[in-house]
Amino acid sequence: MKNRKTAGAIIGIGFLLLCCCLSGCSASFCGLRLGRQEELVFTCREKAGEQQDKEAEESEASAPAPEKSESDQVREQGADTKIDLNSAGLEELMMLSGVGESRAKAIMEYRTENGPFTEIEEIMQIPGIKEGIFSKIKDQITVH
Repeated sequence: MKNRKTAGAIIGIGFLLLCCCLSGCSASFCGLRLGRQEELVFTCREKAGEQQDKEAEESEASAPAPEKSESDQVREQGADTKIDLNSAGLEELMMLSGVGESRAKAIMEYRTENGPFTEIEEIMQIPGIKEGIFSKIKDQITVH
């Protein structure tokens, strides 16, 4: 009998905690607000990215323009501007689809060890960059 009361109490407490957790950021009981409560919104990653873009646009409109980084300047030049594999820095290389920091560093190491790229297809010599990634970035890169 004592075990049933204890189990019932534990289940009751668990239920109360669950209601509080599921109902938001503040103290509440099954959705009934007991005080001021912030709105709790769940979104998927795609929607969250869109929301962050909107928030960034709003904050840019009200904030003074900061100095632009090298990668921001490249983005502003438009899609017609290609990234030169022989002169691009780490940030520029990381703007390429499928190229993160480690692959960007590998590209820079490759040109240090082997000299400048002579054709864009040569980027497939970099570990982790094969035809799949190359097909995504071939229109974004050049060699000079």
